[in-house]
Amino acid sequence: MNEEKTKIFEIFKEWTESMTMHGFPNIFRTKFLAIKIMWIILFLASTTACFFLMTTNLINFFNFDVVTKIRVIDKDSINFPAVTICNINPFVTQQGLEYVQNILEENNISSFTDVTIDPIFQDEFSKLNSNYNIFRYFLTTFSKAISNEQKKNLSLPFDKMFISCLYNLRPCNQSQWTWFYNSEFGNCYRFNSDQNSQEIQKTYQAGKYNGLMIELYVGIPEDQKTLSRTTGAHVYIDDNSLKPILGQGVDIAPGFESNLVLQRIKRKQMPQPYSSCIENLDTIDSFDSEYYRKVFRSNLTYRQEDCFWAFIQAEMF
Repeated sequence: MNEEKTKIFEIFKEWTESMTMHGFPNIFRTKFLAIKIMWIILFLASTTACFFLMTTNLINFFNFDVVTKIRVIDKDSINFPAVTICNINPFVTQQGLEYVQNILEENNISSFTDVTIDPIFQDEFSKLNSNYNIFRYFLTTFSKAISNEQKKNLSLPFDKMFISCLYNLRPCNQSQWTWFYNSEFGNCYRFNSDQNSQEIQKTYQAGKYNGLMIELYVGIPEDQKTLSRTTGAHVYIDDNSLKPILGQGVDIAPGFESNLVLQRIKRKQMPQPYSSCIENLDTIDSFDSEYYRKVFRSNLTYRQEDCFWAFIQAEMF
């Protein structure tokens, strides 16, 4: 029996000495007890550390932690953004003013300061400012029910509003602009939209003379000031595939030269399971949500802010 144990031990010892793992064989090679104990401690410590690191890495992997990587990429060209121009005053033609006057007469309103439409804002805004904004919003909203030709007659046509237009110092014409009706400003014209049949314009260099340069007429006749608190243009600058959002954009004063300089920062998150983002939102069935489908039908491109407003409108109305 002892001979069998000795033989098994010799075989085990011979096997350990031929191992490529150096720490474990040294436990049996050395004849000194102190060194043998040292090798045992080192072997157990390294084995424990190895299993600890493996376990930690596996846990981190299955947690799908987000890793942020920032890269600066130089490109020789990028898509020029979509630029939308609106007259701040949605009703400036004779037809537009007649439309406004008819609405006012139907509601027996002759002065904005003599009527209180909504007392909610009386503590924060003047009666004139509150009434003006509410009337203007409802008039432009109600005008959505009329035909497109009638809408276009409410404001100045393209050839009267645009005095000159240059893109990269080359003339641009009406075919490069898309007309659409905005619920706040009425008739608007959009340059470089993907809803236009023409190819998306690209920009190759930043600077004043390497973008869009336009000269506008956004005034109103002196005798036509109904619903006109000020004059100027409203400008939206956004992505080519998206529609302007109500409340965004900047006002441009008439009689001055204005320069708008932008910097674009684009962020993209990893899709599921690394985040809650969905990788492809290219079809109306990509995400099971009533509000997503509303946004997709409206823009054909998903935007989180549009989805939020679709929810608010559904809850309010």
